[in-house]
Amino acid sequence: MKVAIVSLRFAPGHMAHLRAYRELFKTLGCDIRMFLAPDYKDFMGADSEIDYTDEIKKIDSWKPDKVFSYNIANKNILLAKHCKKSNIPFFYVLHEPWDSVKELMALRGRMPRRVVANLVNYITCKNAYKVILASQSGKEKYEKYMHKCNKNYVVFPLIFCDDYDEHKTIERKFFSFIGGFTEGRGCREFLDFVRFSIQNKLDIKFLIASRSGVYRYITDETLKTAISRGFLKIYAGKPMSSAEINTHYRESVCAWNAYKSSTQSGVLPNSLMQGTPVMVSYRGDSTDIVTDKVQGCYITLPHQNEEILDAYHFIKQHIDQMQEAARLCFYKHYYYGKTVDLAKQVYEIE
Repeated sequence: MKVAIVSLRFAPGHMAHLRAYRELFKTLGCDIRMFLAPDYKDFMGADSEIDYTDEIKKIDSWKPDKVFSYNIANKNILLAKHCKKSNIPFFYVLHEPWDSVKELMALRGRMPRRVVANLVNYITCKNAYKVILASQSGKEKYEKYMHKCNKNYVVFPLIFCDDYDEHKTIERKFFSFIGGFTEGRGCREFLDFVRFSIQNKLDIKFLIASRSGVYRYITDETLKTAISRGFLKIYAGKPMSSAEINTHYRESVCAWNAYKSSTQSGVLPNSLMQGTPVMVSYRGDSTDIVTDKVQGCYITLPHQNEEILDAYHFIKQHIDQMQEAARLCFYKHYYYGKTVDLAKQVYEIE
């Protein structure tokens, strides 16, 4: 069986998932070819199994039996319609189902872009053979807002290869925010805790690693002072390789995952993969994976700086046990090899 793995718009955070799906489908005995947007080449390199293209005709010329599409792109609409017309099952991973009006309003200046993304996802799902949702909360949101557009949907977890290097020793010294620096992910609350730490002369170092959007929030003297004195390090403005991202997790005491709203996030499994405990809110799917004070710590919403500080201190004091628990949790919930039997059912591979 020939399976095309497709990502027609570059998204560096999704490279780990794409690699895992390649290994998963190969484990299932499929003939694999990846069709990825050209910008992926700088990170994934020359590979006999990859065509760097965003042209649908290139995918069609390979004559796949199934098409698996990862990451939102306008051209997914055309690809889904073409597959539907040609009777080729088109499986679409929907990362973030339709937003409520309240969630859209909270996005402020980013709202128009998100509205367009919602419409692209809706039309793509409507023409897909099956919609893949990465979490139970994603399923609930889909059923609330989008189930009428396609009733053939299923939950299948985010999957990863295991990129943990047992021979690499890196000092854990940062409280880190890694990934999309947005208000829905609590970026303002994270920065508020940085201010709280600086103003109270706490011995905590912070790291932010995000492709973009960080510096527009760095407007006050407290944060600028934190940067100049080395208490806050920022890596932003360009995509990061998987190796760079893994290093940021490995040098972290804990990673921020205390989101206001998110149906799934690669931050949680990436953190657990690298043995990094997470700080999570009671909202979302994190609490289905993480046990409080085992692989991370729960904090409430709205965020309270004293509670965050207590959670950070607990993680730092128990880092040896918690990083081991995090690794075991990753292997149980996110390692692609654990999903083979489920994948046979979801992707209908005999």
